[in-house]
Amino acid sequence: MINLNNVQKIFNKGKANEIEILKDIDFSISKGEFISIMGTSDTGKSTLLNIIGCIENYTSGSYKLNGKEVKNLNDKELSNLRNEYFGFIFQEFMLIENENVYDNIMNPLLFNSNVRYKEIRERVLNIMDLVGLERNLEKKKTSLLSGGQKQRVAIARALVNNPKVILADEPTGSLDVGMTGSILELLKSINQQGVSIIMVTHDPQVAKFSDNIYMIESGKIHLIN
Repeated sequence: MINLNNVQKIFNKGKANEIEILKDIDFSISKGEFISIMGTSDTGKSTLLNIIGCIENYTSGSYKLNGKEVKNLNDKELSNLRNEYFGFIFQEFMLIENENVYDNIMNPLLFNSNVRYKEIRERVLNIMDLVGLERNLEKKKTSLLSGGQKQRVAIARALVNNPKVILADEPTGSLDVGMTGSILELLKSINQQGVSIIMVTHDPQVAKFSDNIYMIESGKIHLIN
């Protein structure tokens, strides 16, 4: 499903401050896998996640998604791919704080031409049920929610387009220990429904919730478990 071969990422190429953050990345993930990517700060974990999610370009190498070379896709194709194929979960939630829970979850559906308007409300409410958000929260501004509730809204938003792959960048980094366990159990249950999950984390205990753990060191990735 996802195959990277000899992928390299260079920032500021050709300039005095050029830096090679990723080199010779060989990496693949099949449908239904739950993997973690670990590494120290500034090793390229989030950069790799953004390349997989078609947010950042790669400098050289090959990235094939379902057999199609990503660098051959135009901007419209990439945008459709990001919205319909991937769901994104961020450490800092990245919610629209002055909007309510319902509107935050609904937002990705506005860019999905395959979803009819009359289907939107039912889909949003069903996703709220799935992630354990009470329906009476739908009109509450996200700025008034707890950290755990905000992360559940972020997960619901990531799921609302029925993505094939969830890309989670430090999804528990802003949560306490108790809430971390709850969110990881939720991600595990989502994965058991056939959704692939690629999770970036610096925490070995969090990584243990995945099936396989990879480490990025000196710009290269390798399986450690």
